[in-house]
Amino acid sequence: MKENVETWLESLLKVTQETISDKVYEVDRDIKNGCTVEEFTLTFPCQVALLGFYLQWTRDCELAISENKLDRKALHNLGRKYTNIVSRLPTVLNKPNVREDPVQLVKLENILSLALHLREVAEDFQKKKVRDIMDFEWVRNPRYYVDEISIRMMVSEYSMAYGCEYVGCDVNQIITPIRDRFTLLFVHTIQQFSGVSLAAESAVTKHEMAKSLGGMCARFLLTFHCSNGTTYSCISKILTGLAQEGSWGCFSEVSCLSVPTLQVLAQCLHLILGNLQQSNSSCTLFSGQEIPLNPNFAVFVTQTTEKYQLNTLPPTLRGLFRLVSVPQPNFAVALRSLCAVLGFKSGKLIADRLIMVHKLVSLQMRHTGVAHMSLNNIHQCLLISAGKRNSLMSNKSHQFGRASSNTTGSNIATPVSDKRNRAPTPINLTPQIRLEHALVKQTLSESFGLRSS
Repeated sequence: MKENVETWLESLLKVTQETISDKVYEVDRDIKNGCTVEEFTLTFPCQVALLGFYLQWTRDCELAISENKLDRKALHNLGRKYTNIVSRLPTVLNKPNVREDPVQLVKLENILSLALHLREVAEDFQKKKVRDIMDFEWVRNPRYYVDEISIRMMVSEYSMAYGCEYVGCDVNQIITPIRDRFTLLFVHTIQQFSGVSLAAESAVTKHEMAKSLGGMCARFLLTFHCSNGTTYSCISKILTGLAQEGSWGCFSEVSCLSVPTLQVLAQCLHLILGNLQQSNSSCTLFSGQEIPLNPNFAVFVTQTTEKYQLNTLPPTLRGLFRLVSVPQPNFAVALRSLCAVLGFKSGKLIADRLIMVHKLVSLQMRHTGVAHMSLNNIHQCLLISAGKRNSLMSNKSHQFGRASSNTTGSNIATPVSDKRNRAPTPINLTPQIRLEHALVKQTLSESFGLRSS
């Protein structure tokens, strides 16, 4: 390599940003020309397709809200449009050619998860009778705009430029209303050049909230796991590097750092954030070194409320961060979204039954049993069930239309034929839906049966 490594990395980052920017403008043109969600999802990379879906949703919502004064069915038609999108995507998701392509599968799963969330937001507009695009119920949501100059995300009156960095997409990403509420808080805090301190129980993945915001803004988030052995020189080098490049950093479990290291962290952040608040382009460290500052810099820290007390941090460090308490995710919303993303035919019914099982376990069993049936563990069970279903669907000898539910090579219990002993079902379940329920039941028994006994 003839050039310096840093120079080569800078040119690589610049080319990547230009490529993503060109793809965003391309998907924006295709959407304006009438390209459907399924078409641009299968054509463009996942990150670009998600942004394109947000662009389409922003235009559709603003148009429906503006027309709602003259047409009372404008918001109703908006909800129906995204309901139709949600109903079409599982059909594309279950196609054999999509199931065999992991890249297309992940893209469609992410688009479906986002479509479920945006449909709920669109339906809330009708319930709350939003009639003005300046209404807070609308402007508090993340909105995306593209013009000839820039690509930006707006939340309330705050605007943040789209970074156009490659962040990819998460596998089985679940979007809940909590994310939109935290997005407004995070963007406001970052615009004020302050840090964000995320505090929650150990079972809650706190850094995922910051990672989700980084994905929405196309900002790569670097996560550093702190320990008692982390030195103050390491912290100083990390902060100076992030400040010069304008990157985002998250210090996980910052309370584990030693007192001298916490003091160095507070001093470095006080200098960097103070100069950014004064709109200075450079900063002089205590060692006398002068470094350039990038205004895109942002820092997050996480704390566990069970293991550490929040007041253990030095007062000089606590004053630089805005403390945010991260609640437990909505169990029902997350399960319904997971079942829909994994392509279950009766996802809502499976999710409701899993919620009922979780409530019964929490009422009748000790705390250890409830801990085993966490959201992450149930998520893994659903993934295993979906894998079993896909393997059975790929087997040519298996026929879903058989009257008997016996499956060759599996240990799925045969439903009781006696109607008097059979549990009532809310709907007439097809053989394929019965198979999915049997697979989920079998996986739950295999995963939690021994641990719950």
